[in-house]
Amino acid sequence: KYQQFKPYESDNSYEKARLQRLLNRIPQALEAINFAIKINGTKGLYYYERAIIQQMSGNNAAAKQDLNEAKRLGFNSIDPGVGSKIMGG
Repeated sequence: KYQQFKPYESDNSYEKARLQRLLNRIPQALEAINFAIKINGTKGLYYYERAIIQQMSGNNAAAKQDLNEAKRLGFNSIDPGVGSKIMGG
């Protein structure tokens, strides 16, 4: 129901996460992207962003899971360098 009243809140949280990641504020980035996913867990882009953040934090297992979830949800704009770094290739 929350999404019904604030339909762009998840996008705002995604943008906040992305900015925090670019500023290398990984805990804040993770908190923001987790909130975006909690609000709307159907966007592969959010899982892709979280995969990058997880990889930056050293949590490679979680990064792989999120990258696979992003693909499962139809997100296919994966940077080859990012994908290979996460998947260990």
